[in-house]
Parts: sequence; C-alpha cells; structure tokens
Amino acid sequence: MTLGQFLIWIMARLPRVRHFGRTAGREPMHAARNLNRHAAMLNRMAELVGADLTRAMVSGRLSGEAWKEALIRCTGCKEQKACMIWLAEHDGQAGAGIEPPQYCENRLTTCRLRDALQAEGEGRK
Repeated sequence: MTLGQFLIWIMARLPRVRHFGRTAGREPMHAARNLNRHAAMLNRMAELVGADLTRAMVSGRLSGEAWKEALIRCTGCKEQKACMIWLAEHDGQAGAGIEPPQYCENRLTTCRLRDALQAEGEGRK
C-alpha cells in the first residue's frame, strides 16, 4: 500500500464528528478542511481520468467558476467514502484514462475536459 492509498484509507475510516454547541469561530476551519479534502479528491479523480485541471484552466477550457461548481458538486456527493476507497484502489494509475465511477458528481465534467484536452493536443501535432 502506498502512502497515498494509506492516507485515503485512513480518511475513509475516520468517523464523521458532529460539533454541536461550538463557537462560530470554529466553523470556518471545519469548512476549509472539508473544501481542501474535496479539492484533493476532485484533482485526484481528474488525474486518473486523464484531465489536467491546471492545463484546462490555463487554456481557458475550465474557468474558475466552473472549477468552483465542480468542487461544490463534490462536497455534496453522497458517496464520499466509496470515492476515497475507489481513489485508493486506483492509486498510481494517473493519466490512464480510467472512467470515473458512475456515482461521481463530476463524471461528465472530467471526461469532457479530458476529451477536449486530448483533441487540443492532437491538433497541435
């Protein structure tokens, strides 16, 4: 098991902690951690699919607004645990053009970006 697989495995098994009665000052930290986790998951999913999000943004194929919407879709996913396990199972296969799982909220987005970037790359040859 690689370090990446181990970390995803651990994250998938951590209990979801609900904080009742906490001060408002703690809310942003929890939200930031949640967004960071989902940003990492979204980026990892795109890597596995073969979509380079940085290249897509630089080329104008992915706007900041579209990335934000994809991140929000990811945070609302009901299959987060299954996704972490799926990502761990496919660790080390970046760029292999793997199809995302059916439940992925960003399945169409990542596949369309991959296809557009591949077509763009072929057009340069």
